[in-house]
Amino acid sequence: MRCVVTGASGHVGNVLVRELVKKGYEVTALIHENENIDYLKELNVVIKHGDVRDLKSLEDAFRGNQIVFHLAGIVDIGSMKKNLIYDVNVNGTKNVYEACKKEKIKRLVYTSSVHAIPEKRKGETITETKSFSSKLVKGTYAKTKAEATKFLLENYNDDMEIVIVHPSGIIGPYEYITTNLGQLIIDAAHKKIGAYLEGGYDFVDVRDVVEGIVLAAEKGKNGECYILSGHYISVKDLLQKLEEITNVKAPKFKIARWFAYITGFFAELHYKRLKQKPLFTSYSVYTLGTNSNFSSEKAKKELGEPKGIYSIAILDIDFFIRYRMKFSNWQCRSIYESIKNYICSEFTKERVFYRGNSDEFVVFLAGKNDLEADTRISSFLKRFRKQRFASSLGRDYRTLRITFSAGIARSDGNCGIEMVFRKAVTALF
Repeated sequence: MRCVVTGASGHVGNVLVRELVKKGYEVTALIHENENIDYLKELNVVIKHGDVRDLKSLEDAFRGNQIVFHLAGIVDIGSMKKNLIYDVNVNGTKNVYEACKKEKIKRLVYTSSVHAIPEKRKGETITETKSFSSKLVKGTYAKTKAEATKFLLENYNDDMEIVIVHPSGIIGPYEYITTNLGQLIIDAAHKKIGAYLEGGYDFVDVRDVVEGIVLAAEKGKNGECYILSGHYISVKDLLQKLEEITNVKAPKFKIARWFAYITGFFAELHYKRLKQKPLFTSYSVYTLGTNSNFSSEKAKKELGEPKGIYSIAILDIDFFIRYRMKFSNWQCRSIYESIKNYICSEFTKERVFYRGNSDEFVVFLAGKNDLEADTRISSFLKRFRKQRFASSLGRDYRTLRITFSAGIARSDGNCGIEMVFRKAVTALF
């Protein structure tokens, strides 16, 4: 099966490309001209440059394919790019539809968002709907997603089927372009957060989202929407979990919501000056206090349960930590080898194996239940931080990036923790 992925360089996009290749799809990855694609070059995919605002580039990329996965868009919690966000998220989606129609694409799978769904009162469960309107949601991003979703639901037919998925907050590995949540984790690891906000949101692992997108392409019903959600996690619990992993104390001071809301605009200006993703804006403060009780029961019933769930609960959340270090390449390799050897010596009776390439290895820690497995990883991390090489990992420099993922992996009824250690020499990010 031949398919195209728009937004292939994004967090969900690049993970989707990997999954499709693994499943035997012939994949064309559509990316913007100026985007870095080093992490896609190792995959057996066709790379094409294009822009969802350029109809001809879409037609050229879609030609000869059967399925289009439309993920390209701007995710932004700020208030300063309204015209650009609308142009990409709404007009870009309309261009994707027109290109699909002209090139006789059989199925279009659109990644919308739970933000497009009208909010319900606290305590009520939010399920799929067919009624979308920019007037029923708050924030530029949500409004554009609602309008684009509404347009597609008004235009599906038997000649070109359309299936829509609505992921909640996405977290997980392979995040090469820093997201707002990624910036939070980076800042927390580098002691740059002095307070926290009350509230939280529903987060889902990116690998679960990708599996849901693929299932939507293979099993989803024409003209239907599917929520791909995970579990609720509070900001306080998220930062406390980061404290366990990074050994950096979580902030104890809580900012009043009303104060954060009225100062959100100035915070946005501050982060713009620093050229960083904003950690909070008036819109994000609002969102953290909304009802995020989303139900994915329809997706589970009609698409099927994911085969290898990476469940996002507070005890088994998948974290990544990025460290920048001032070392030469040979020193990077030396430190990486020290880490690898230490892991292997620690887990002589565990399942340690390589995947992808020699710079990535996995440890699977079995446990009778989630709590036991989590206790084992916490115990290991305490010992790990006492090692001589571990003291270097907190320096805020450039040459080496080690991505550490620790998440519960459930397979065939077994329960355990999968730790993925990945090394990549990279430019300063």
